[in-house]
Amino acid sequence: MYESFVDEIMNTIQQFKQMLTVDYIARKIDLSDRTVRRYIENGKLEALNFSVKGRSVYRVPRSAFRRFLETYYTMRDCI
Repeated sequence: MYESFVDEIMNTIQQFKQMLTVDYIARKIDLSDRTVRRYIENGKLEALNFSVKGRSVYRVPRSAFRRFLETYYTMRDCI
């Protein structure tokens, strides 16, 4: 039982590390961190909210970022 608990925790940590930060996304699409946070808060960009010391810390799954780009960005936005 203990080993499965440890395995589950390690798996969760790995998944967390593979998620994207707000700062990373903002740099990739040339927006401010605040704008990316607004997209998350408005439901345009799916993210998980982790509370750290009373502050919201968002992490975005790569698949959610891909869907966001496919839905809201075109090649014209990248030029």
